[in-house]
Amino acid sequence: MSLGTLLVVVRDKLKEALTQVDSPDQNIRLGMNGQPIPTAGGIYIAVHLREWNNPDPQLTNLLKEESGLIITISIRSRRNPEDRDPDSVLIKASKGLTDIAEKVMTTLHGNTALAVSAGRIEPLRWVACLGPNEQFKDWYRSGDPNDIDAQPAGYSMDVVFTGGGKITAIGCGAGS
Repeated sequence: MSLGTLLVVVRDKLKEALTQVDSPDQNIRLGMNGQPIPTAGGIYIAVHLREWNNPDPQLTNLLKEESGLIITISIRSRRNPEDRDPDSVLIKASKGLTDIAEKVMTTLHGNTALAVSAGRIEPLRWVACLGPNEQFKDWYRSGDPNDIDAQPAGYSMDVVFTGGGKITAIGCGAGS
């Protein structure tokens, strides 16, 4: 199955696992990068490709693929998060970045059923969480990226996975 199938299966699994997030059907989407869509709510989760590579290029009749994915979690803030209580954005209840990141990690890491349903022989493996990163209005596509006086509009965190291996036989048929 295609890489697109893996992305869709991961998105659907996260929708199932993260039912406590505000309207998960609207806020967990596939993307070219982690940037939220303009109509994103307070919490937005993007599933996007990190890499697609061949970890063993010496194989001549087999193509081994590995697919790295990033799950980007964005949380808007109505005030400057550094102003009074920076912890609230990161760890408050079930909507904090770290809580959602942990749920993403435990849902996807080593999930062989997910790998099989996506046509893969190896499951995804969690590598790292990057962030939190302070985000401004332009991240949410609602501000001028050149505004030097802009206040932070929220945070994001990337949850990085590798693996998702697949092997394809090539050049083995008649006439090759």
